[in-house]
Amino acid sequence: MWLDHLRPKPKTRITVDWGQQVIDILEQLYGKALAPGREALMLSDLGSLPSDVIPALDAYYSLGSDARAWLRVVAQRGEFREDVTVAGRSVLKDGDPITVSDITDPALNKLWTMKMDLQGYLQRIYGKVAPLYVDEEGRVGVRIFELEEPAVNKLIYGVLRPAFPGYTVVALARNVGVPANATGVELIGETDVSAYKSKTITVKADYALTLKVYCYDDPSDYDSADPYHQATLDAGRAYTVRIEDEFMYVRLLVDNPDTADHVVYYAYVKGRGL
Repeated sequence: MWLDHLRPKPKTRITVDWGQQVIDILEQLYGKALAPGREALMLSDLGSLPSDVIPALDAYYSLGSDARAWLRVVAQRGEFREDVTVAGRSVLKDGDPITVSDITDPALNKLWTMKMDLQGYLQRIYGKVAPLYVDEEGRVGVRIFELEEPAVNKLIYGVLRPAFPGYTVVALARNVGVPANATGVELIGETDVSAYKSKTITVKADYALTLKVYCYDDPSDYDSADPYHQATLDAGRAYTVRIEDEFMYVRLLVDNPDTADHVVYYAYVKGRGL
């Protein structure tokens, strides 16, 4: 060992020089040698530590200070008994409450701008828009409670048509703006569908209704007492009826069992070869 020469031996005289060397080594070890020409403990010295660095007293010594801090600390992991502060702020730990109500002004302004831009855009395209809302999972949304005519067409042509490649989808009837509340509501009057092949008619309503479909070759063949097809529509579910190619004309009629309930419905026809 490089300090063996300082070990006292039997009959060794303890001199002033021996004591000075011991003091110098202790000052270097604890990093308090401030006199010119003396070196403090270097970071490279820590690389040769033969074992763990364990203090003699629990929670007593400090590594660095407010005035003289370590530049950079890299470690595999760390365990702390009390709160940890980074850049003047406490690090969030498991069990700490989170408060989101205190939003800074820049963030609040951005959220407000986003809301107004989104609401204005939807209003131009889809009509009347309810205020933005946040659900229980924190997702922001908007309720569209009345669609304008261009929006309905966009929904029918833009959403339904891609699902039927090679087919043409045409809206026959809808009453989104004016819900019906009368028995025997005629969705569509006599409509010529002779240009369609492999055609079907789909109807959807927000209330359980009785649907009557009339199909015939000539207008004179129409008989209100003899529907081609009759079925009960479940609320909110689309119902599709296949129309044979030989039929040239169709009519649709729905019966509302409770005239006090307003019914919103739409119907469309799809087929090949318009």
